[in-house]
Amino acid sequence: MKRFIEKRKEELSHPAVPLWLAGLGIILYLIQALVYAHTTVSSLDEGSYLIKGFFYLRDVYDPFEPYGPLTNKAPFAFLIPGFVEYIFGAGLRTGRYFSIVLGLLTLLATTLTARRWAGNWIATGVVWFFALSPMIIKLHTLAVSEVIIACMLALVCYLVLDTHSPVWKIILASVISTLAVLTRQNMILILPLLILYIYWQHGKQKGNWSLIIISGIFIAIHFYYWPNILIIWAPWVPESITPFLDAFRIPTESVPIWDPNIDIWNRMNSFFQGVSLSFYSNYW
Repeated sequence: MKRFIEKRKEELSHPAVPLWLAGLGIILYLIQALVYAHTTVSSLDEGSYLIKGFFYLRDVYDPFEPYGPLTNKAPFAFLIPGFVEYIFGAGLRTGRYFSIVLGLLTLLATTLTARRWAGNWIATGVVWFFALSPMIIKLHTLAVSEVIIACMLALVCYLVLDTHSPVWKIILASVISTLAVLTRQNMILILPLLILYIYWQHGKQKGNWSLIIISGIFIAIHFYYWPNILIIWAPWVPESITPFLDAFRIPTESVPIWDPNIDIWNRMNSFFQGVSLSFYSNYW
């Protein structure tokens, strides 16, 4: 019996074992993602991102065009899925397949980051945490900007969370982080946090590179869409101190068609729905 146990331990200690297990987890993740992509009922947001992006890429409209579609998110929230639809054809299936690819990239980047700091077995555990979390997989199959952001953040973490990241990784992470803010403006805080981290962890030279790249891209995109891009920033600052932005705000006399009730009880309901659909609740 002792010899049998030692033999099993020796087999499990082989470096290929966690890699094989991780591969099985990725396959399970992909199978579930494909099922969800074909069975999940579509939402308003998916159609909005896809059709606006498609129209923007085909020059039917321009982002922030007066009397055009409402560009309520930063332009790349629409341009990225629009580019994919422009290349592979318009439709919900194209958008969801693209989200599956982004989900796999998110999984891969997160796993590689965990492997760098904690080894193969922890990395394998990360893969299986994804593979056994149906809610995460289901969300990662929707054609929405949150999936793009999740992938971008995972890639940025993989590129910069290292003791000796080369300059090209710092530059690439800076580009991706800037595109993340230009995809969803509520990610703006990642830019100063990333720059400060790079200065602290990787030194002044790489910090300067990051600052230059982020500032250059951010200013260039805003210059290109100026001044109508202020539409996405106007709601973030108090009206009392920025009356010059009133032209870029929704008129006060307008009546919202979609005005959900998100009081404390709805927030609690949402929280407990998340708990009920979590990894722990589904499998333990």
